[in-house]
Amino acid sequence: MNFLVLLLSLSVACISGYFVYQEPSLTSVSTLLTGLGALLGSIISIKKKQKPQKIKRTVSQHVGDNSAAIQVGGDIHINKGTEK
Repeated sequence: MNFLVLLLSLSVACISGYFVYQEPSLTSVSTLLTGLGALLGSIISIKKKQKPQKIKRTVSQHVGDNSAAIQVGGDIHINKGTEK
């Protein structure tokens, strides 16, 4: 699929480049820039998919000397003093 998108965007860039050569106008230049943008985007997309993603799976939690850490999965209610 990536190769097909790359091939299609390359062909659009080449055809629009020939269009600029034959008839230089704002329309032909804008099609060339659009084709080159699509080509650049597809190359960047392919390069990002080829790089392995580094996943950071470590969690670091620090608690001070005079502190206490509480980790809870849901809601927690801390009462100070008597309940009302």
